[in-house]
Amino acid sequence: MAGEFETEVNDLGAVDLPYGKEVRAEEIVYESGMRLLRLRIKEGRRHTVLEADPASAAAWGKMLGDWAAANSA
Repeated sequence: MAGEFETEVNDLGAVDLPYGKEVRAEEIVYESGMRLLRLRIKEGRRHTVLEADPASAAAWGKMLGDWAAANSA
């Protein structure tokens, strides 16, 4: 569901994390045409929402991928 300045919200999926946590990703498109990645982190009743531009999302993705590669069994 789009908010006051958002024209489109596209669900990109969710990942269940250890200890009952979940992270959900959404693509947000604003009236101006700007697109951001919104991450919703759910920890019990607590919710944290982060938005990242494409460059920040790419850097974060690389950091996560590098860590996962270095720690795979």
